Amino acid sequence: MKTNDESQSLSIYHILKDDESIESNACLIIDESYERLLYDVGIQYHETTPEIKHVQVNRPKCLDNLLVKPYSEDIQLKESFKTIIPKDNQENLKYGSKKEGEPRMDWNEYHRLNVIHDFLEELDSDYPSICTVGVIGTSLEDRELKILKVSNSNASNPAVWMDAGIHAREWIAPAVATYVANHIVRNFTNLPSSITNKDWYFHPVVNPDGYEHSHTGDRMWRKNRARHKGVCVGVDLNRNFSYCWGGKESSGNPSNTFYRGPEPFSEPESRAIRDFILNSEIPFKVYITLHSYGQVILFPYASKDEPCPDYVRLLEGATVMSKAIHDTNGNTYKVGVSRDVMYGAAGTSNDWSYGVAGIPYCYLIELRSKKHKFMLPKDEIEETGNEILNCVKALMEFIDGKERVSIADNCKDDSTN
Repeated sequence: MKTNDESQSLSIYHILKDDESIESNACLIIDESYERLLYDVGIQYHETTPEIKHVQVNRPKCLDNLLVKPYSEDIQLKESFKTIIPKDNQENLKYGSKKEGEPRMDWNEYHRLNVIHDFLEELDSDYPSICTVGVIGTSLEDRELKILKVSNSNASNPAVWMDAGIHAREWIAPAVATYVANHIVRNFTNLPSSITNKDWYFHPVVNPDGYEHSHTGDRMWRKNRARHKGVCVGVDLNRNFSYCWGGKESSGNPSNTFYRGPEPFSEPESRAIRDFILNSEIPFKVYITLHSYGQVILFPYASKDEPCPDYVRLLEGATVMSKAIHDTNGNTYKVGVSRDVMYGAAGTSNDWSYGVAGIPYCYLIELRSKKHKFMLPKDEIEETGNEILNCVKALMEFIDGKERVSIADNCKDDSTN
């Protein structure tokens, strides 16, 4: 696997081609002690090694002089969306139109990866003025890491990132991410400015290999499909980010549920997020990552005992989101930092997004449900999607309100000087 420094060039592509199903390789599970249906939020005891490591991410020199390749029959370029793809992977990143008879996206079922990816392509095709699909990398098993950008093309827009499916068995998370994306795209012209004045980036399946394996092999699979000494053990991608990597509630034991990997960003799935957020120069203002289960809204830090510098502001935002959910259907989501509401964790994407990437508003939402745990009935998908859609809308309005107050305060200060 080449590092950024070793890559000869990066290019910008929007590529269309036939989608091929890749079956997961069968592999031996050497330790089945990870949680299954008995998983209970807040009651977990795992090996922890207090080893802290940091990595430096250098901006690839080739990004300074990105060259757009000419149009050809099998490559359609969209300059509005700068998707970073290593040159070595370009020939393998192709998309295709939906085959007749294949299932279509809805929120009455939990769908496979190909249906979710085809859904993103359909939005791109149906709403080309605001939608663009791109690939930010490939997984260990060479599945595409697809993202959808939704934008009115205003260059001054801040950006919102929403990802899901970093843990394979949490099927409700990709379903909710696609629900939110679908609503924003199809109702874009009628939505409030707090939604339309932002660029939206949706990455609905962070861990495509694990997600597919949870459908074809082990429903309770959590990690990616990394191998250790020739055996598939997987890495917990939400312990593989660099911020306080190696700390609490992570393990150096490959057979452990919370195995953090041999080093920060050892996995292509976590590296893809890191590289895109850090190298794209997109002004991300909000980071939201969807998980299950627990019905809680968490903000940094999960890895430290002390509160983050923006604790009060982030708590206010989480409270606004929780209230919006309760106003929707009476459902209750607790709010707070992870160590208070659930348990501490090191090497998480949420802490990294705040502590390294410097994104001001970072939230991890644990979706439904305490009753059904990871096996949320499919008849609750749409209702869960709707409550999260409303909480996200409320957060955007809260953020814009904060901006208006800040601008007004600055104007008052200027008038008195």
